[in-house]
Amino acid sequence: MEAATQNSETQEFEVPEDYAEQLAGRIIVLHEKELDPSVSSENIARLIFESTKEPSLLKYFIDATEILVDDPASSKFAAVSWAALSMQSDVVNEYVDFMHDIVNHILEAYYSMSKPEVDLEGKKFSAHAHILASVYIRMIEINQGLYETIQEIYSSIIRAEMELDDNAAEKKEKEKAQMFMKKGAQKQTVSKKLYDDIIDFLSARGDFKSTSLNQENPNEHIAVLADRMRGTRRYVIQDIMNKRALERKKRLEKELSERLASAEEVILASNPFRDGLALFWREKRYNYKFLAVEKIRVALQIIGIILGVGYFMAGYLGLWGIGNIDGILVCLGMWGFSKFAGSRKNFKSFYPYDVSKELENNVNNFTNVMRRMSKDQLDQFLTRQIKTKVNESVVQLIPEYIKYLYAVMPDRKNMVLTVDELSDLMENIEVDIAKQLRARL
Repeated sequence: MEAATQNSETQEFEVPEDYAEQLAGRIIVLHEKELDPSVSSENIARLIFESTKEPSLLKYFIDATEILVDDPASSKFAAVSWAALSMQSDVVNEYVDFMHDIVNHILEAYYSMSKPEVDLEGKKFSAHAHILASVYIRMIEINQGLYETIQEIYSSIIRAEMELDDNAAEKKEKEKAQMFMKKGAQKQTVSKKLYDDIIDFLSARGDFKSTSLNQENPNEHIAVLADRMRGTRRYVIQDIMNKRALERKKRLEKELSERLASAEEVILASNPFRDGLALFWREKRYNYKFLAVEKIRVALQIIGIILGVGYFMAGYLGLWGIGNIDGILVCLGMWGFSKFAGSRKNFKSFYPYDVSKELENNVNNFTNVMRRMSKDQLDQFLTRQIKTKVNESVVQLIPEYIKYLYAVMPDRKNMVLTVDELSDLMENIEVDIAKQLRARL
């Protein structure tokens, strides 16, 4: 019941049109009536938090800040309010999330261009860059020691904006254009980052055109502030990039470790590799043996047919007492005998055995592991195979066999090894094989 009552009260609460003006006035009054700066800081931070902690009320704090910075008499109260929130966030955990919400709201309003641009020295700047830069300037004018607070606020803007950029990069082009826009907002975009716009505004404020040689720059402290903030920007962006690179490296290492073959798989791959290497040697010699048998078979056929034709000619000419019919019968008999006795079916037992199917099975078993081997794993694996006595007779074929495996490997684009790494590895393996062969002599 109590929760329902609170919800109904929240829904019935209507924000006055001058809510930002009221908040700005309360900040001034609260600061003026408290003499102790630390107590004043606590009270102002609590007032801002309790008054604008709801997401729909965050804009009123930004509007209140704008009201304060636009009046030179009250600009210091804008600086005090931001400094109070930032310093108190080190003590009160709720203020940390609140500051993040403020920064995110500013970025959303900046990219949706909810406020009109500000003209300074003939240059256009966003209203939010004007508000934040003016707050920083006033903070430095109040106390030079507040730069660390400025640095903390400015760093949070850089980090939040770069995080938004990462999120935007992962979305479609259509979503990018509307990512930071509310419904009904103007279909406009900004080409400059907020953290860059702030520094550009400070640089414009710090510029001074002297009319004499001895004239001092009254805005020198603003120019110094802009230079220091440029250094902060470089440091924060570099820090973010280094962390991203480290995270990317860790992620790639994790993905690689998950893809790599385990030690057990590498050990079990030894037998398919050895059997496949032996079968590769047999398959490599298959054509030579097959052609040798084919030469003998064809030669026997030709000899039988020549003898039959010779008998036919002798019978036709009546030589050696051979009749014409006898020559024809002998010719037909020799031709039939040559075709039958010299057929491939009768020579089947003389042909070499085709091991292509067995080789294919062993190749598939090994390439499934080889695809997930790193360069070090494959190097150590092949080194062991070179030194294994079982492979002594075919060790010189290992580089050629690896090239054959790579050529027939399915999805070789998914190999952990690159082509260059495999080429380097083959060169090293050939040197090791040459050393192994010389050691046998």
